Amino acid sequence: MTISLHMRAARQCFVALSRLSAQAVAFPLGNVAKLWQSTRDFRIAGHAAPSGRTLATGGWGCILSTLSAPALAFDVPSGQALSFQESFYERKDDGALWARFRFVMPVIGTGVTYADVAEDFLTLCEAYVLPALAGQDMPDQIIVSLADRATDFGKANPEATQYFEAFTPDPPSCIWEGF
Repeated sequence: MTISLHMRAARQCFVALSRLSAQAVAFPLGNVAKLWQSTRDFRIAGHAAPSGRTLATGGWGCILSTLSAPALAFDVPSGQALSFQESFYERKDDGALWARFRFVMPVIGTGVTYADVAEDFLTLCEAYVLPALAGQDMPDQIIVSLADRATDFGKANPEATQYFEAFTPDPPSCIWEGF
């Protein structure tokens, strides 16, 4: 269900992006502020994911949902290539709100260890997750995960290699909580 909600939201963002004037679309990728404002305008105009578990698209969420992996390079300390899989909110039994951001880094299944990518988690949380959450409900906890392949959330996949880290958001920082 989460994937279909993201697909619907991505489609809305894509349609909204395609309707922008050439000026708004043709800016360099380095001009993040202008890109950020354009995607925030989509959310204000109602181009957002349905409410519920899925994060509203807008800001980085819209960008991450609509751009293909090679089009958006994540600059992480390990230098490894990775792509965004999905993000969503999860309400825990105790009422705590968690935001999950799932990424795919194929090399971790080929001998790259947790130690090799450990610093990437904090970078992803502070440089990509916090900006994606700006203007939305701030969660009590942020979970950043890396997997060697796209996996279905909550379903066991013994062939997949996955690493997880937990953070408490304290914008502009993420405080590592560890698992």
